[in-house]
Amino acid sequence: NSKGCKDTVQHIATVYTLPTAQFSHTGSCLMHNIQFTDLTIPGSGALSSWNWDFGDGTGSSTQQNPTYFYSTLDTFPVTLIVQDIYGCKDTITNSIIVAPLPIADFQADSVCQGLYTSFTDLTNDLGYAITQWQWNFGDSHTSTAQNPIHLYANSGTYNVQLIVENTSQCRDTVVKPVFVKPLPQADFTFTNTCNRDTAKFFDTSIPNASSLIAWYWDFGDGNSSNNQNPQHIYMSDGIYNVQLITTNSFGCNDTISHNITIYQLPTANFTASVA
Repeated sequence: NSKGCKDTVQHIATVYTLPTAQFSHTGSCLMHNIQFTDLTIPGSGALSSWNWDFGDGTGSSTQQNPTYFYSTLDTFPVTLIVQDIYGCKDTITNSIIVAPLPIADFQADSVCQGLYTSFTDLTNDLGYAITQWQWNFGDSHTSTAQNPIHLYANSGTYNVQLIVENTSQCRDTVVKPVFVKPLPQADFTFTNTCNRDTAKFFDTSIPNASSLIAWYWDFGDGNSSNNQNPQHIYMSDGIYNVQLITTNSFGCNDTISHNITIYQLPTANFTASVA
């Protein structure tokens, strides 16, 4: 002081390390809950409070890991302020883009059993690119291709599901029936006969549909017929492979062939004597 008198005091000051605010979010889809996850790295003390501002003028939270949904499409600045037990704070702001859900859709052709069904993705991405396709073909088989093909083991109706996901992890699902047409079961009976006699053929096919609509016979000698139960005369004896192709009302075909035997005619002859 002015008299030249002195005094000294000493205190220990503690400087605390600030926390480092960080967070992530899962999904950013319109009218769907977005999960925010606090990833803050603590400083010297444990975290004691979290203050979220979701950037739309109305939404806030004091939870550590809140959820929030937006009712409009936009880019929103989300701010997190964290504080530890020593009163030390840190702030971070990240922008999130709220995207619309895609509108999942597809078409599939209806094929006959034994042929591949082709699936075409018709999803409306609404401006946000689709990044994932998950197909369930309804027979325990799946695919992640955009436009897959699939071979069904049996005919019938299958409920096919498509789940699509866009760049903002927004998903939509659609389920449609896909019909695999049954094949007819071609078969026929016949009677072995002699050459130059009439061979008769009888269609015994099972349509596996409402009806059979077409028949094609190949008699194995260069001749054919479109009758259901045709007759044919062979000019030479021998073994002929006869093929029948049947078509049912779904337009599906089946083929079967049988060997038939055409017997040689005997050569009639006799002698006579005059008594």
